[in-house]
Amino acid sequence: MTRIVFALVLGFSILAITGCGTDVQDRHDEIMKIHDEVMPRMGEMHQLRLDLEQAMAGKDSLQRLPYLEAIRELRKGEDMMWAWMNDYKKPVSATPESLQYLEEQQVAVAEVADQMNRAIEYSIALLP
Repeated sequence: MTRIVFALVLGFSILAITGCGTDVQDRHDEIMKIHDEVMPRMGEMHQLRLDLEQAMAGKDSLQRLPYLEAIRELRKGEDMMWAWMNDYKKPVSATPESLQYLEEQQVAVAEVADQMNRAIEYSIALLP
């Protein structure tokens, strides 16, 4: 009887641990999906900056303002992505704190994606 109880306790413990790990992995995967959708656009952002710089050549200071704003927004998106990538660490276990951290990181990477996408759209709209 003791062996049966021990086996049941051990089995439930293993299920609890692996279930929590899946929670962390699932949340991490959701975060990385957002990251993986926008990270390839970093090269596009760099090219847009070059195109904006070239497009504003020969324009007066007032005409350059929207181009400078677009360049600033592109850089902000890039900076946000680099900062997020440097700070993000996948938790190794599913504690309430780590699950909260993952929720916060999902919000943070979504904000990065929004910034990048808005900056790209604005920049494209300015270019001929």
